Amino acid sequence: MYLLRNSLQGIFVLAITALILSACASPAILQNMIVTPQDIKAYLPSPNFENAITISKVDRNKKTNSILTSKIDEKSFQNALRASLKNNGLLAAHQPSSRFDLFVNLEAFEQPLFGKEFKVTSNIKYKVVERKTKVTWYEELVSASFITPYSDSGLPVGGMRLANEGAVRENIKEFITSLSKKSPPDTDEGAETISAPDPMSAIQKLHDLQEALDKGLIKNEEYVKERDKILDSL
Repeated sequence: MYLLRNSLQGIFVLAITALILSACASPAILQNMIVTPQDIKAYLPSPNFENAITISKVDRNKKTNSILTSKIDEKSFQNALRASLKNNGLLAAHQPSSRFDLFVNLEAFEQPLFGKEFKVTSNIKYKVVERKTKVTWYEELVSASFITPYSDSGLPVGGMRLANEGAVRENIKEFITSLSKKSPPDTDEGAETISAPDPMSAIQKLHDLQEALDKGLIKNEEYVKERDKILDSL
């Protein structure tokens, strides 16, 4: 009888462990990770970043346990982040010509295996770089947590998945809120000041270039090359 009781207890422990791991490994639902304008109170996108960001790269810390991340991989996170930026007026409509590149690294997810509630803390690093100048405007490691209570049935079915999704959503929300308060970076004293291009000067250069082409002083290939340089400088 003693052996039977111990065997049953062992089976019960294994069953509970399997349920926990199953809940941890269940795929995340994209919609539960997306931040909407309603999620952020009194939020106004910074005019510096409004409709100006492209997600260039999302990486994962290779030491992060893939089982404990509830299958929130780079692609899933990137889809949630893209939708959140779009919802809140930050995603560039024309990605190739956006002003800023966003680089993200999924550093770590802190998760419990046992407990009466599920609390997940996500640690994610964001870096926003102005494409033209290569100046970093924002670089922060954002930490955010989400707690979901133990299920009424007493079993952790879906609990960890929901906690993971909530932790990602809270992290993206914190990033968007923080970004809205970010001022332009200070320029170093003595750094070279880049003056704004002079449209009238460019028009004169284009006129002179066209005149040189008409007089046969330059070939068409050279004309196209120089014309494009002038236009790109604007």
